[in-house]
Amino acid sequence: MGRLYRKCSVLGCEDKISSRHRFPDPKINFELFQKWIVSTGNPELLKSDVEHIYRTKKICHRHFSQKHILSNNLLLKSAFPTIFLGKDVFKTSHNKKELLELVTMVLSTMAENVEKILPTMFCCLC
Repeated sequence: MGRLYRKCSVLGCEDKISSRHRFPDPKINFELFQKWIVSTGNPELLKSDVEHIYRTKKICHRHFSQKHILSNNLLLKSAFPTIFLGKDVFKTSHNKKELLELVTMVLSTMAENVEKILPTMFCCLC
């Protein structure tokens, strides 16, 4: 029996052959996790729960530059997708609007996390 094919999360990517990489753990590095989401250009990810994305979504190997890949085809811990081989999704105004919504959501989520984290940092310094 063959391996289960898991679609690449990058919008427009139809690669069915390359190995897949799981999103970084949002509990460990939420900023990197968000960077991956923005890099996909996929507004559908906005509708998904963070834990669901982490557990089920993947990005194919072809979207990572050589500088992010180790000799055994694993990724550096700081790696994020930088190569977009799918359809050119950012040319239409509709997709530009979706991308803006995606970036806005990520930035607002990051701001919320900073507000939660900063007070605990200052308490540690007291």
